[in-house]
Formats: sequence, structure tokens, C-alpha cells
Amino acid sequence: MTEPEAPNPPAPAGPVAGVGVAWLVTLGVSTIPDMAWIHYIGSVPPGMIMFKAGLLAGMVVLGLAWKHLRPLGAYFTLLLVNVLGWWAIDRVRALPTVAAWEENAGWVAGIMAIQLMKLALAAVTIVALLLVMRRRQPAGLMCGDLGAPAERVPWLGLMHPTPWKIFGPIVAVTAATMIGLFMWMANRPTAEVLTHTLPLVGTVLFCALLNAFSEEISFRASLVAPLHRTVGKNQAMALTAVFFGLAHYAGGVPLAVFPTLVMTGFLGWLMAKSLIETKGLGWAWFIHAVADIPVFFFLAANAVTAGP
Repeated sequence: MTEPEAPNPPAPAGPVAGVGVAWLVTLGVSTIPDMAWIHYIGSVPPGMIMFKAGLLAGMVVLGLAWKHLRPLGAYFTLLLVNVLGWWAIDRVRALPTVAAWEENAGWVAGIMAIQLMKLALAAVTIVALLLVMRRRQPAGLMCGDLGAPAERVPWLGLMHPTPWKIFGPIVAVTAATMIGLFMWMANRPTAEVLTHTLPLVGTVLFCALLNAFSEEISFRASLVAPLHRTVGKNQAMALTAVFFGLAHYAGGVPLAVFPTLVMTGFLGWLMAKSLIETKGLGWAWFIHAVADIPVFFFLAANAVTAGP
């Protein structure tokens, strides 16, 4: 049996109480403080995670006393799970024994270990999301209506509502093509490297599917689901897109600004749009997985280039 579908609440009209706080807190716990610290001072201090976790926990507690912040409590709680989860993955990978194992295990074993850690975080996030949102449909943990209309976006050339079953594949193929071109320009693998990478295509596809699922749970469902019911569709799409883009910024390379902050953030905006309009993760997962294929292919190619 399928869960009865709950209607989406209407988007708030006019200024939304707490939306400015949501933006400030989200940017405060994003990678912006880390990037600023690295640029102006040096390596990120161990206490940075305490600042971020403390800020989010404090906002949750403050929301219990201040009615204007209370609706954001679910979002801040799930954002806390996100921030702590990705910090924990980084800490585990930084352990000397784990780092040494990753370096010597080979690309396939190393990338699979990373994906398993991400999957574990996704599992924890799903539990937290269900505890907060109570049901799968409002939590976005369903495939959704794949044929639902994508609302018009005139500045994007989408002049009329278009079914996601048409718009979704266009977004996925366009994203994969653009990412593939940037990856090609950045890496320029030889024909010999490409030939030796082909046997890894199965691993590439599997990792793309798994990585997309884990990140869509962590960055899309867990953040968009509680947020768009509080601050409205447009604010939720924009805020989570910026947070998603910042999370992928490697820093240090000017060329990386476009494919990470801009292109990844814009793709995150489209995937958040799909989640809200289809009421599920189906298209977001598909688009993300297709876009990840060139990323993992060139990671595999770089591993082939580096050799055993």
C-alpha cells in the first residue's frame, strides 16, 4: 500500500519570519568560514566544528523559546546532522591508518570505502529525517510523481510548464556534458589512459549511483523537505543550492569556481526544484547520478595515470 499523499502547504507570501536567520546560519556553518580562515590565517582550527555544531544546537534551543524561529528547528536539526556527518567522514579519512590504507589499497577499494562511509551517513540522515518529518512523503523519501510538471522558468528558457519526464533527462544530459567537458579540459587523458580506464566503467556507474543517492539524502531531502514548508519554495531552492555548491568547492584553483560554486550550485537548485515539484527524489537522484558519471570516470582515469 502507498502512503496517502499530503498536499504541499502554500508557499509563504511576503517576507518570511526567520528567513534571514536561516541564510546567516546556513552560510555560517558552510565551508565559507573554513575558506576564509585558510585564506587569511592558515589551516582550519579543530574548534571550527565546535563553533558550527554549537551554533546549530543553539538555534534549535533558541527556537523553543522564540516562536519566529520555532518552524526552523527541524531544518537546523537536520543541518546539524549534515555538518557533523561530513566532518566525521573527513576525520575518519584523516586517521593515519585509514589514510595509509587509502593510498595503498588502489582506486576501486579506496573509492568504495568512501562511498560506504557516505552511505552510512545517508542511513543516519534518513532516520533523523523520519523522526523529524514523521512520514516518508513529507520527508521527500519517495520516488515521487515522475511525470509532474516542471514549473516555468522564463530566464532559463522554460517558458511553459514541461513534464519532468521530458525536462529531467535534458537537465541530466546537459549537466553530464558540461561537467565532462570541464573534466576533459582539466585532465586531457591520453588514448592509452582511456583504453585502460574502460574496464572500470562498471565501478564508475555503480559509484555514480551510490554517491548520488547518498548526497541527495544528505543535501536535498534532509534540507529541502523541512525548509520549503517554512520559508517557501524559492528560498529553499536558493539556500540549499548555495550550501550544496559551497560543499563541493575545493579552493585554490580559480577555474574551480565555475564548475563547483556556480555549476554545482545551479544543478543543486534544479534538483531541489525537482524534489519539491515531483514530491520525491526520483529525478534528483537520476540527474545527480548521470552528472556524476564523468566525474568518476575521470577520477578512474587519473588513478590509471598515477599507476599502482
